[in-house]
Amino acid sequence: MKKYLITLIIAACFFNIPAMGQDAYKQLYEKKVKSYSKMRSTGGTLAIIGAVFTAAGTALLCTVPDYTYDDYSITPTNEDEVALQVLGGVVGLGVGIDMLTAGIIVGSIGSHKYKQYKSKLDNLSMHIICSPKQQGFMLTYRF
Repeated sequence: MKKYLITLIIAACFFNIPAMGQDAYKQLYEKKVKSYSKMRSTGGTLAIIGAVFTAAGTALLCTVPDYTYDDYSITPTNEDEVALQVLGGVVGLGVGIDMLTAGIIVGSIGSHKYKQYKSKLDNLSMHIICSPKQQGFMLTYRF
């Protein structure tokens, strides 16, 4: 009798392991889906802000004042303002292009991984069947 009881306990432990493993995978996939969802939205935000900085830097560089002409010589308008506007345009353009590139890369990777783990999460399911005709566990993996 003791042998059967010990065998039954060991068999019960083996049957519970897949259920616990299933739950661990589900939690892991849910965690990854949440993480990659944040990564996808961060990439979109970076791309939008980068586009704004790029447009602002381009606008600053395009609106640099030309030289003014008078009767005797060609003199630039206030040189300090021109230098600051050019510096602001170059910095805005550089930062904007970097942010835009990083946002596109991060967003596309996050979107791809989000879809990948979301489909894995949807494909892996475990149900408990409690009906008069049939009882037990059902583990489904669709691929």
